[in-house]
Amino acid sequence: METSKLVDSTHSGKTDCEDILFSIVVPVYKTQDYLGETLDSILAQDTSLLRRTEVLLVNDGSPDASEEVCLDYAHRYPNLFRYIYQENQGVSVARNRGIDEARGTYVGFIDSDDKFDDNYLIEIKKFWDEHGDKVDAVSAPLQFFDGSTGDHPLNFKFTDGTRIIDIDADYTNILLHITGCFILKNTLISSGLRFAEGRKYAEDKLFLTELIMIKKRYGVIDSTYLMYRKRSNKSSAIQSSVLDRDWYVDTLQSVDGYLLEKYTQPSGVPKYIQYVIAYDLQWRVKQEEQHVFTPEEERIYINIFIYLLKHIEDSIIMDLKNVFSEHKSYLLKLKNDEDPLEKSVYSKGGFNYRGIRIASYYNGARLSTINLMKYSQGKLVLEGYFFGLRFKGIKYGYFVNSKFHEVQLLSIPRAEVRFLGDTVFDRNVYRIELDVKPGDRIRPAVLRPNGSFIKGVYLLKDMSRLPEGDSSYVECGDIILQNVRNTYIAVKENKFGERQRRELSFIRHTLFSEKRAPLTMSRFGVIYYRTIARILRRLQGNKKIWLISDRPDAAGDNGEAFFQYLSNNTPYDVTPYFVLSKKSKDYERVSRLGKVVEPRSRKFKNLFLRADKIISSQANDYVINAFNTDQNLFRDLYRFDFVFLQHGVTLHNVSSWLHSFAKDIKIFVTSAPRERASIVDGFYGYDADTVALTGFPRHDKLINQRKKKIIVAPTWRHGLVGEIDPKTLTVPYNEDFKKSEFFIFYQSLILDPRLNAALEKYGYTAEFLIHPSFNGQIDDFEETKFFKMSSPPHNYTKAFAESALMVTDYSSVAFDFAYLRKPVIYSQFDQESFYQWHLWGKGYFSFDEDGFGPVIKDLDNLVDSLIISILEDCVIEKKYEERVDAFFGHQDQKNSERLLQKILEYDDSK
Repeated sequence: METSKLVDSTHSGKTDCEDILFSIVVPVYKTQDYLGETLDSILAQDTSLLRRTEVLLVNDGSPDASEEVCLDYAHRYPNLFRYIYQENQGVSVARNRGIDEARGTYVGFIDSDDKFDDNYLIEIKKFWDEHGDKVDAVSAPLQFFDGSTGDHPLNFKFTDGTRIIDIDADYTNILLHITGCFILKNTLISSGLRFAEGRKYAEDKLFLTELIMIKKRYGVIDSTYLMYRKRSNKSSAIQSSVLDRDWYVDTLQSVDGYLLEKYTQPSGVPKYIQYVIAYDLQWRVKQEEQHVFTPEEERIYINIFIYLLKHIEDSIIMDLKNVFSEHKSYLLKLKNDEDPLEKSVYSKGGFNYRGIRIASYYNGARLSTINLMKYSQGKLVLEGYFFGLRFKGIKYGYFVNSKFHEVQLLSIPRAEVRFLGDTVFDRNVYRIELDVKPGDRIRPAVLRPNGSFIKGVYLLKDMSRLPEGDSSYVECGDIILQNVRNTYIAVKENKFGERQRRELSFIRHTLFSEKRAPLTMSRFGVIYYRTIARILRRLQGNKKIWLISDRPDAAGDNGEAFFQYLSNNTPYDVTPYFVLSKKSKDYERVSRLGKVVEPRSRKFKNLFLRADKIISSQANDYVINAFNTDQNLFRDLYRFDFVFLQHGVTLHNVSSWLHSFAKDIKIFVTSAPRERASIVDGFYGYDADTVALTGFPRHDKLINQRKKKIIVAPTWRHGLVGEIDPKTLTVPYNEDFKKSEFFIFYQSLILDPRLNAALEKYGYTAEFLIHPSFNGQIDDFEETKFFKMSSPPHNYTKAFAESALMVTDYSSVAFDFAYLRKPVIYSQFDQESFYQWHLWGKGYFSFDEDGFGPVIKDLDNLVDSLIISILEDCVIEKKYEERVDAFFGHQDQKNSERLLQKILEYDDSK
């Protein structure tokens, strides 16, 4: 089979092997959707060089349509492409096959989903022509594309231009990725060097390190680049490695451990080898948890990690470029079995540990963030983070004029950064209350052990509402706070003349400063919105505007339920609006309840700048920021209190998303005592008064109209959802969705013959309620006569009322369904990958111990459970019903009433 395919496709016209300059090896496996782009990038190279190039397409037994792509190119360009087939043996075997078949002077490599820049081969040839046999390998920068953009972390070695790197002198300039590299064929022949076969990870790192150690130098080119694909669905081997056991112990032992043993000399380990190993360890130390092996296996992995670390010099650890100083301190602690923070000595503006400077303090340094800023009656409260290691004798604070005030550092367990459960460092989360008056200046500072101070700059975060940049300011009651170049905050009296001066200065900078240039509108657009907001706010008087919403294109959630209640119970001084697109299926229904405003419209933006309350079931950025990337030009005008209704019960730890520093929620609505406690006691930053146990407004509307219907409603997946388009507020289509584990599982469920036969026999139907984030993917699914797809926006209230049973996964929709005492089945076939990639961490709620139904982890058992439930007419088991009874705080259909009362009480307390 191998021979026939090789012969069939090797009808290249290149019979003179001496004329072949470049042999490009392309290992091919399951890349049918990307391979054409890779090969087209080769075809885009200089024509004269392509005449002296051969491309070896080595198909490693790919089960998809990659072979058809290869044969198509080999047929159309027989003088360039050679097609080679082998049974699946791994990428190393495929690359080695390419090396053995290569006839060129130089052997290049490119992965079958990457792309060359158009001038790649020209620049490679220029380098070899100039430097001859001085090096064995040459490489160019890697630029990410597809799921991520920007520079590869190791691109710093290209900043000094095209050159030869001596690894003894420049040991941090490591080369680890084979894609884009070109290697002298004679060196591969003389050394016999090949890729380690059977390796799943780091095979190119091992190969290149051994190659470079031959001459201890290699070449770099800065005049071209390779486009390195980071897949949006995280399907590449590197991106999914943390879910594979082999990435842990085996890779550390067989690659890093092997290199350490091979190159250790009586004088020690070469610094280049140390840095290669340390570079890997710095990424691994950022892993907070794993879901792959047992605690004992985890301990073995950590012991190997520490063993390698002990062979790396302290100075090498401090040279690492991709971790914070806090991570470096932790690595030193693991290596030396002592805490550097306790053993360091202060000297000449910094701290030395074992003779090495591990931290420095200097005037003008970035010292703190101001995430929240609140003022009332002469008291200014600041909350945020201070940067830097927490050495003994260091104190953080703010100067008010010439007096230093030390901040209160908050001890918050979930503020810790961890490595597999072990604390790496505590974030310096602070809170400080300052007495301020007009004329004061407020500036961050660090008190050093010798009694001297460092004064630096601060970063202003979104929820501080004080914009970054020159001439920015915010009104706070009887004072104005002016940001002066992020070095100090000037306190001024809030008088008409001062307001006018500040606004005119702000407008002047907006009109003429490049740093202040808006990105989504004209400069005059900024002035229009700011001016109109100020005029209308004065005309508005004491009348309050409440903006209520669910999703931009859909209602039917807690927002609509509360809006409906308000339509009959509107406070006398409030004008409520519901934010919803006119294109929504729900628009006509909601517009009968009251005023509706189009999101992103001019009217909406004007209302947003005057709103007293933003009340929503969603907490995405577009809910609390109507001006997208131009927020910095408007956030001083934001006056609203954010009332978060939630889309569903919080059962996971989502503190990294909903923390007060990120959302500044004023009323956080919950439905269950345990849910509320998890937020108050967790790292969310909200006190007990903020987190309200009112119950969900939509639960007031839940009714039971049971039919013979099953609904399947899984949540979204982090790796499959792109960024929301800020203009359309929609998620773009994902070409890779159909290859995902999620799609394959649920498509198999929909088409399952046993399940469909049971549905037909017993008079049931089933419906898949695709998550709104996957709306663009609905046409990817094939439905049956008895199992249909439902496109968003879904009428969840109706679906819950009519259905007899629900299948979900980790979604909070199960709570609404169980609220009606109906059976739930949790389908969790992808537990490990879900918690590894999602924003969520495991929370207080255990599906096995607290859930309202059984947890199923494979397709066959899920189908079995569904068929049994159908046979038993979908009745909830007693133990699950008891769990439901014990969970919810209120079940009296007065949730909206309690919520309105909570909002009014909050206003009275302000």
